[in-house]
Amino acid sequence: MHAMLLVKPQPVNEDLTDPRWQLFQEPERSKISVNVLGVCDMEMQFVYVLTGWEGSVADSRVLRDAINRQNGLKVPIGNYYLCDNGYANCEGFLTPYKGVRYHLNEWTSRSPQTPQEYFNMKHTKEMVFDPLEVGVDNYLSNQPVEGSDNNTEVISSLDTTPEWTSHRDNMALHMFNEWTNNITV
Repeated sequence: MHAMLLVKPQPVNEDLTDPRWQLFQEPERSKISVNVLGVCDMEMQFVYVLTGWEGSVADSRVLRDAINRQNGLKVPIGNYYLCDNGYANCEGFLTPYKGVRYHLNEWTSRSPQTPQEYFNMKHTKEMVFDPLEVGVDNYLSNQPVEGSDNNTEVISSLDTTPEWTSHRDNMALHMFNEWTNNITV
């Protein structure tokens, strides 16, 4: 019965002539790629997956499609997901600061010097490790909620607003101040 329910995947050959797959071929590399949007909750369990967009499509376009689908990604207002810089910093999707150190290997030589650096350091750790292991779950009080009922208002656009940017700035400052107070004690 197990063999009937699970299909062994067949690789897509580069010389495939099916026009549906040719859209996914990257001309500069002659490789086939597909963009996959995977959304996880605090326990690192997938709560939403969207596949099928060609690999060259911008991440923000895939996310816009996900939130506008009838049975797509539903983010109740007041909740958010951590995202990388391929997405806009907008309500429901919290991104790191652009132009500020972000990758884990950039934190080996010195400690964060600004709220933005500290925020990016914590953000990247959250994106890679279990949030409870990192110990910053108290900073991220508005966590994602899977699905919604008909009475819950959900995010329906990906517009950057001064209010959301201010929200991230205030969060970064609070996190940085709490960290600096703890290291001086």
